[in-house]
Amino acid sequence: MPRLARTRSGFTLIELLVVIAIIGILVGLLLPAVTKVQAAAHRAASTNNIAQICKASHNYASTSQVIGVYSRSEGTLPAGNVFSLLMPYLEQSPQPAVATPVKVLISPADATEPDYTTTTSSPLRAATIDTAVTANPGTTTMFATLKLTPAIAKIISQNTTWGLTSYAYNSQLSDAGSPTNLNQIRDGASNTLMITERLMNCNGTTNAWSSSAAYTAAATPLDDSNFRASKATCNKDYPSSATSGGILVGLGDASVRLQSARGLQVTVTKQDGTPTSNWSALLTPNGGETVIIE
Repeated sequence: MPRLARTRSGFTLIELLVVIAIIGILVGLLLPAVTKVQAAAHRAASTNNIAQICKASHNYASTSQVIGVYSRSEGTLPAGNVFSLLMPYLEQSPQPAVATPVKVLISPADATEPDYTTTTSSPLRAATIDTAVTANPGTTTMFATLKLTPAIAKIISQNTTWGLTSYAYNSQLSDAGSPTNLNQIRDGASNTLMITERLMNCNGTTNAWSSSAAYTAAATPLDDSNFRASKATCNKDYPSSATSGGILVGLGDASVRLQSARGLQVTVTKQDGTPTSNWSALLTPNGGETVIIE
């Protein structure tokens, strides 16, 4: 009587281990590619955000005859924070919802504060906002410019939750004494930084869009360690970004470039002959330097 051949079902242990090993190798090969694609997508989205903010600044300048204001008041020009004043030009409500994250002000690569907000025990201008708006409803402050009612002003004055941003304005374009329109930038709009990246939370220092999101005299980066830095490793004394390999900068002509730490460290010469870093030269609108754009 012939013997029936036994049919085998399933894999042997060795075959299963081989299959798992092959899958592991494929995942290892694909993961860096996926990461690069994701980083490129994040960079493109952040580039678009910065371009929108720059264009909003241009539209604001055309309407109000001033580039944007950070903390100044000159004659009848409205004073206040740049991003608050740009809200209508970014398709947002003209009344600043200070606790609300604004999509265009957040880089998708910035994970330093997952809920995009921060709290403080010191309300912003708590002693002045409600009084000023109530007593002077026609005043040329940011709050009157945004047509805030006394009730809304009071909410803002007592607010302790602030929406964060991944970007910062160049305060040398918005403080007292800075150019009031693009034509007064003697270095040229294409050679002057307007908007750039700044982590929402850099080692405990938060970047709220409705209060003080601006770069002043931040030190020139020593290396790329503050670019794509984590909340814990970020150094607040240097420019920071959520972009690997550099920092995205929006120039006065609304173009956006990626600048590396090495490129920002390059020494350039001021109009008076003294040396300075390329980063400092990008921040100054009337320094007379020849900046290097990568």
